[in-house]
Amino acid sequence: MPDRVAADALTVRTSPEGFRDARDWVTRFALVAGLPEETAGHLALAVSEACANAYRHAYAKAAAGRLDLNAEIDATGLRITVRDYGTSFDPSTYRPPETEKLPESGYGIHLMRLLTDEVRHVNEGDGTRVVMFKRLPTGSAASDRFEKAMAREAREES
Repeated sequence: MPDRVAADALTVRTSPEGFRDARDWVTRFALVAGLPEETAGHLALAVSEACANAYRHAYAKAAAGRLDLNAEIDATGLRITVRDYGTSFDPSTYRPPETEKLPESGYGIHLMRLLTDEVRHVNEGDGTRVVMFKRLPTGSAASDRFEKAMAREAREES
């Protein structure tokens, strides 16, 4: 990965409020980075699905599960990581949903793959790390806009 231009992190619990905070956080990061609203919305949905999968599978629907989120942007794109500390996920066991049958669940990974350019699941032994990547358009000034906006926000907060 090229030198990181900007990064941010957030820790939330596996709860509706935590998922909302995660969606708001990634949306803000993407918009400040200069990505279109539609792309920011897609990333928020992908992050929400990763969080919901951790809640349902890693933590067996326990609201006290911890999720560490990280976002990094560089000249090539935006990388978002969602890390849980529950039961690890083996990506080789994943089967895409049979969309013609309209099952009630099973769309999380499928949606993450549709909404981002790359999705990886890394078994950490004590949980799973989901890494999603969204490419920036060639010649994009998004990373430059992000850095300038973050500097401006820091000045306004002080």
